[in-house]
Formats: sequence, structure tokens, C-alpha cells
Amino acid sequence: MKKLLFVCTGNTCRSSMAEAIAKEVIKKENMNDWEVDSAGIFAINGQKANEKAIAVLDNIGIDLSKHESKRIPDNIDEYDLILTMTNYHKTFVLDNYGVNKNKIFTINKFAYGNNFDLKDPFGGEIALYEETYNELVKAIIKVIDKIKKL
Repeated sequence: MKKLLFVCTGNTCRSSMAEAIAKEVIKKENMNDWEVDSAGIFAINGQKANEKAIAVLDNIGIDLSKHESKRIPDNIDEYDLILTMTNYHKTFVLDNYGVNKNKIFTINKFAYGNNFDLKDPFGGEIALYEETYNELVKAIIKVIDKIKKL
């Protein structure tokens, strides 16, 4: 079983949305050999996903209401691929968890080859969450296409 981890700050917006979207894409692609998870570098364990993130995913038929945030797991090195939302998240994980640098990337670096951070919608209007969703979907489709070839 291969494991993919999405990382953001609090694990209530971006990484939780990325996890839910990736699970849907992986299911459609019949990639049963991949597990998907998410975590936050400063997450408080057990918090619900942000209400706006839940609403945006609910509009397209993905249930995020049962998500519970969690901190970076102790077994982070067991993940085959770690995708962070920003360069700061990547640097934080590398500096604090001793992860193999060859398996951690920002999501945009892995998907597109650029180092642009994925904006944080936290505290913004619902339109910002929708924009984040759209960016995540495009990037995750590219990510899944690439990992199918690994």
C-alpha cells in the first residue's frame, strides 16, 4: 500500500479538502493501492473542517463533515509522497520531522513544476474556498496522473 499525505497549517481547510478530493479521484481511477491522509503542522487534534470548506465540497457531493483535524503523525516517514500547500509547510516538515527530501514537495511543484504557494482561504468569503477547491482539483488531477506512472 502506498501512502499520500497532504499538509497545511490547521488541517481544517486546504489539506482536508485535498484529502477528500484526492480520495474521490483515486476511487474513480481504481487506484486501490493508494491511501490518502492529511495533517496540519499546527493542527489541534479533533477539530471539524471549516464550515465553508464543508459547504463547498458538499455542493459537489463530497462529505467533509466527519473530518477531524490532526497534527503531523509520528510515522510521517512511512508516507511515500508528502504534498504541502506552501513552501513554509515543506520547510517546517523537513526541519522538524527529518523527512526524506525526495518525497516531499509543495503541491504546485509536484503538479506543475512551480513553487507558487496555494493561498489559504481561512477567514475569507465562500468564493475564496471555491477558488481553493478549483485550484486543488486541477493540481490533484495532475498529481494523480503523475503517481499512476510511478
